Amino acid sequence: MSTPIKYTVAMTLRLDQPMADDVEDIADSFNLSKASFVRRSIRRAIQYARLHELPLIDRRVRRVLTP
Repeated sequence: MSTPIKYTVAMTLRLDQPMADDVEDIADSFNLSKASFVRRSIRRAIQYARLHELPLIDRRVRRVLTP
């Protein structure tokens, strides 16, 4: 049996009922806990933002700062 990971930070998410139901359904489909599914989803969203969204913001900032 694997050793459980102790996480140092806890967050409260206020989800509307349809979204909470979706999280539960999808997590169950992947055989994950809801918390594990949310952690994976957040990791993917952060990776996507770093690769695709932050470069766009950086370009806009550089354009404004360049004389």
